[in-house]
Amino acid sequence: MLETEIKKEEERKYSFQMLERQIEITFNTPDKTEQQKLSYELLSKLVRDLFKYKNSDLCYKTISNLIIVSLMMFNNDYPLDIYELMIEDTKIQKDDGEYKKILKDELNHLTLELPN
Repeated sequence: MLETEIKKEEERKYSFQMLERQIEITFNTPDKTEQQKLSYELLSKLVRDLFKYKNSDLCYKTISNLIIVSLMMFNNDYPLDIYELMIEDTKIQKDDGEYKKILKDELNHLTLELPN
């Protein structure tokens, strides 16, 4: 019982650290390109951790939820790498509906893989 409580407390601390980091990135980084880079790094860490703890149901659910939160935290440009993504040799423009379609497809795919 004590071991389970310790694990839950560690998971809670981890969750708060990741959320605080995303909030810090979102609100304390004025440069949008730098914001995107830092958010991508955080998202990459969360995905690595998701695979690292895939055998723990509790950790898997928590990290999955953190990934979803980090994907939706910023604005409509996220999580796409629009400053590097090239489509037919042109960058995706904000007013292009293409990035929204890609994001929607990715989120739909992600939600199908999440545990109930």
